[in-house]
Amino acid sequence: MNIYLMIKNTFRNKRFIFFTILTPFFWYIALVMMSKTSGFYKTKYAYIWFTVSCLIGIAGNSLVLFAKSINSMKNFYELQIATSKYTILKWLYDEIIVQLVLNTIICLVILIVTFLIGHVEFSLKFVLLIIILNILGCYLSLFGFTLGQFLMQGPLMNLVF
Repeated sequence: MNIYLMIKNTFRNKRFIFFTILTPFFWYIALVMMSKTSGFYKTKYAYIWFTVSCLIGIAGNSLVLFAKSINSMKNFYELQIATSKYTILKWLYDEIIVQLVLNTIICLVILIVTFLIGHVEFSLKFVLLIIILNILGCYLSLFGFTLGQFLMQGPLMNLVF
């Protein structure tokens, strides 16, 4: 499937927008506001709050939403794999690329908020942090892929999701 179409379909998902973009966005704002009102706001904590907020979005995207989407599209891709040269490795590769793009977007949204609210300047630390978070996102995506393929079948999937 076209990677652009996969990303476009993901942004149509209201759960993705709410749980993986807006929730970390508001989480970061809440952390900054609480620290400012409590009197312990320092710029060095902005990196920690940025990391925690990104991890909330990345974990939600890579584990929960990715496992659900893999499981719901499993029959379609099994048919496509059986009738074309599209392999499970190509499917996984395409999905990991999509997850990297989505996780980067999550980090960039929170990074923009960090600059607007957190009074932090852009540095190489943020770039390195986004790279590390995306590596962790790839690992969680592989775990979510496994969950979607093997563990989320039948009544268990209906209970969890």
